[in-house]
Amino acid sequence: MKPVFSREEMRAFEDELIREGTPSIALMERAGKEFAKLLEKWLAREWLREGEGPILVLAGTGNNGGDAFVVARYLRAFARDVRLVIVGRREKLTKDADTMLERVAPLKVTWIEDEASAKTFEATLAGARLVVDGLFGTGLSRPLVEPILGVVRAVNAASIKKIALDLPSGLDADRGVALGDALRVDRTITMAAWKRGLATPFGASLAGEVFVVPIADRAPLDAAAKMFDLESAKLSPRGPADHKGTAGHLFIIAGSKGKGGAALLSARAALRTGAGLVTLATTKDVAAGVLSALPEVMAEDVSSTKALAPLLEKARLAKNSAIVIGPGIGRDARAKSLLRFVLSRFAGRIVIDADAATLFSSLGKLARPKSQSLLFTPHVGEMATLLKIDNEAVVSDRYGVVSRFAKENKVHAILKGAHSLIADPEGNIVVGPRGTPILGAGGTGDVLSGILGALALRSGFEDAAPLGVALHARAAVIAAARANAFDRGVLATEIADALPEAIAAVLHS
Repeated sequence: MKPVFSREEMRAFEDELIREGTPSIALMERAGKEFAKLLEKWLAREWLREGEGPILVLAGTGNNGGDAFVVARYLRAFARDVRLVIVGRREKLTKDADTMLERVAPLKVTWIEDEASAKTFEATLAGARLVVDGLFGTGLSRPLVEPILGVVRAVNAASIKKIALDLPSGLDADRGVALGDALRVDRTITMAAWKRGLATPFGASLAGEVFVVPIADRAPLDAAAKMFDLESAKLSPRGPADHKGTAGHLFIIAGSKGKGGAALLSARAALRTGAGLVTLATTKDVAAGVLSALPEVMAEDVSSTKALAPLLEKARLAKNSAIVIGPGIGRDARAKSLLRFVLSRFAGRIVIDADAATLFSSLGKLARPKSQSLLFTPHVGEMATLLKIDNEAVVSDRYGVVSRFAKENKVHAILKGAHSLIADPEGNIVVGPRGTPILGAGGTGDVLSGILGALALRSGFEDAAPLGVALHARAAVIAAARANAFDRGVLATEIADALPEAIAAVLHS
């Protein structure tokens, strides 16, 4: 898995390269050159035809601006029509940026030093067909102010292609939130490694498609967060001696009045992911409905902890078992007692999803989990409830929040969303794929719970959790293609039914 850098980790990597003998200005040269080379490929293949206007390179006065100066120089060398606009005062240029600016000559430079000079920018922008955003990179930690704020808003309003250099200006490199305002671009070319801010729901909406280019001839340092790669996932094919017993028995405690669909979707996804046996513990009415829709599942009427006890004993005695609890279970006294009973009696792997995650926060010291292998799957609102904070506190610090929750409770946790974050009990984070808006529909979370439960029959959550998140996203893409859908209209059932194809693709790779 590849690193996803925080601001400090990126700085540490650059410092190490400098200590190893690479001057900082050489790193700047490499960054700008690699950016320009990739952009030139796109220009030649996709974007610019002769006579469609100049490339506008926006630069700040920091080192990201220095990278932008290098980009402008190389694009000029590639015979592109380039206009360089620097936002800020000349005396604010860093030493390396000042050196790179001198090398840009004879390219014409426009300076925007205050709000008055910013008023002329819209005329400059109007003639351009593509903008390179080199205003700010990972170093930005304060809100944007004028005249940069006005420039950012003008570019956002313009109907032209936009490419960010390292990060869209205004995006916090660590938290993935806007610092006052931020540019929204079509693509981002980032240096050395992904940055945390790019791998958040809001950051992804700003950055467009992300590409990584090197700044050195060796791989980056390790990082506390890593990007999951589905193509190198640990998923083994079954052997000729495998059967439903060796594939494992998943027990799903789910469903309540009016929410039987959640139980059905979780069970369906578990079977589609490869669980050998699935037993659903639910209410009498839900059990009847599920059995008519999915005869491959076994269903039991579980209205109390007394009724659940024999199933937990069966799960305890099984050679290979796991439990999913929560999808559509409700938040009443029955649901709460079932959760507490499961936690106190079962020592195997447990996926705590949906309503069960919310109920867990109300148990307090009464929870006393017997299992040392718990996986929570909250969305933002559920995580806020678990930590007794507001939603905004979760959104503005996704990495810190999920890491803290997992570490403090010694559990695994998935904070769902675009680039779901998967934390282990030590607080280390695996970043999931960007995903797709197709998943923004009722029932898709229930599908994920079934996937995770089935995978937990074959491996620990350190492998099952990131793999499950990635398979979920891949199945959604496959289901969308089958339905000829763009970004909506695919049913959770269809995503579950696409899982065998998603798994086959991984096994074949």
